Amino acid sequence: MRRLLLVLLVAALPSLGMSPKTKRRLTFAAVAVAQMLDLHSSLGRQEGNPLLRGPNGRFAAGRGVGAKLGILSGLLAAQELRPASYWNWVNVTYAGASAAIAVRNYRVSKPPEYLGPAR
Repeated sequence: MRRLLLVLLVAALPSLGMSPKTKRRLTFAAVAVAQMLDLHSSLGRQEGNPLLRGPNGRFAAGRGVGAKLGILSGLLAAQELRPASYWNWVNVTYAGASAAIAVRNYRVSKPPEYLGPAR
């Protein structure tokens, strides 16, 4: 976790002299990476969110990926339609929350071993 924060800090330092549009795109890239980590950490594990849970209580890949990609595409569309400097804070906050969820998912439990196709 400390390494991740250090990498994010070092990655943010060069953006101090960039244009607002470039900063926004960099922060959106951080959101996309954090969201992919969250998706990877959820696969095969028990899911607490009923909207992303399948009938067996585990993360439903189709539903979960669709919901998370829908949020990402809506966020990107809103930023492109109405550019403003506050989007950087929205992106950084959302990336931090997604990364924290991914770290929690990795710590909670391991996914079950593959037992073969259902019979």
